[in-house]
Amino acid sequence: MPQMISNNIITENTYGMNFSSSSGVNVSHNLVWSNGTNYVGSSPTGIGQMVSTNTQGNSIDSYFNLSQDPLYVVLTSPLLNNNSPCIGAGDVSYASNIGFSPVGTCAVSIPLGLSSLAMNVPSSLTLYPNPANGIFHVVNGSTDIKSLRLYNVSGQEMKFEKFSETDFNVSQLPNGIYFLVFETRAGSATKKLVITH
Repeated sequence: MPQMISNNIITENTYGMNFSSSSGVNVSHNLVWSNGTNYVGSSPTGIGQMVSTNTQGNSIDSYFNLSQDPLYVVLTSPLLNNNSPCIGAGDVSYASNIGFSPVGTCAVSIPLGLSSLAMNVPSSLTLYPNPANGIFHVVNGSTDIKSLRLYNVSGQEMKFEKFSETDFNVSQLPNGIYFLVFETRAGSATKKLVITH
């Protein structure tokens, strides 16, 4: 059965894509950048060889894969700057974007057909209600939070708060999906928040 690896951003790993076999693997529309080694093993012909540009003018290989800096907001994955090459970077006949779903920083292992995602968010950190209407609450358990930033899906910062309260008013923000980046003593954590009025 053919396996598909498509529409991913793969950065800052020991290996980008490590192939044990290229037979039956379709690799397309990915951004692979700044890994220890971007492509390892018996990769399909055309991977990583920049031969053309896509409809947005980005350099691509013959499988529409990119090898460019994804341009995260203030180096905070998974939020992308407005001028990120990942936005609108796919072949428009196939997909409008690379397809990165910014729901959290993920570690992904794909041993031909089996995938697992590990979210980089402390289990003690929760939001409610989610979706939120006007006020949402943060339950931080044992997580030592210093501040939070709220971004829209375009990577624009919509709100910044020093973390002294646990209730936050978002009634002035339009409906949509947002991403909360919590700065903690151990680093940053990202949670998705949906606002519906």
